[in-house]
Amino acid sequence: MRIAVGWGLGCVLAVFIVVPAMARADPPAADFVAGWEARVRAVHASLSGDAALALGHCREFVAAMLDLDTMAHAAAAANWARMSAAQRAAYRNAFDDRIAEECVRRVGDYDGERFEIMGMRLTSDGERIVIASLGPPATSHRTIAWRLRPAAGGGLRAVDVIIEGRSQLAEARDDFARVLANNRDDIDASIAALRQR
Repeated sequence: MRIAVGWGLGCVLAVFIVVPAMARADPPAADFVAGWEARVRAVHASLSGDAALALGHCREFVAAMLDLDTMAHAAAAANWARMSAAQRAAYRNAFDDRIAEECVRRVGDYDGERFEIMGMRLTSDGERIVIASLGPPATSHRTIAWRLRPAAGGGLRAVDVIIEGRSQLAEARDDFARVLANNRDDIDASIAALRQR
C-alpha cells in the first residue's frame, strides 16, 4: 500500500489536463463530488446546534468519503512498519479524530457555494485527480482537489484532499513527525500526545 504525499495545488495544476467535460462524463467522479457537497451541506446545517452532533456528522462524513486506512498508513510513513497491531489501532483512532475535527473547522468556513468540477486527470495507476472550485470557476479563488481510488464496495474514496493548495495528508504526516520528534521517537507517547489535543 503506497501513496505519495505532499501534492500541493501547484503540483496538481502542473500535471493537470483540465477536462471538465470528461469529469462530468465520468459518473463515479461526478457522484463523488455531488456526495461530498451534499455531506458538507448537511454538516454545515448542524454546526449551529450541538458541537458533539456536528463532530458526529463529520465522523460519518469522513468515514464515507475518505479511505482512512490508506491515509493513516501513509501519514505514519515509515513508522507504520514499527508499530504493533495495538499501536496501529490507537494511531488510526487518533488520526480519525484529527480528520473529523479538521472537518468541523473546515465546514465552518463554508459559505454554501456549489462545488463546480473544473477537470479530472486519470493517472497511470488508475487514480483520478479531480479538482473543483467553490462557486463558478471564473470568479472563485477557492479550490479543492481529491485523489480518488476505487472503493471495495463500489464508487470512489479519497486518499488525499488538497484544500487551497495544501495536502491534508501531507499535513497529517508532518504533524506526526513533529510529535514523534518532541517525544524522542516514542510511538506510545506520541500517540498519547495526539489524543490529548
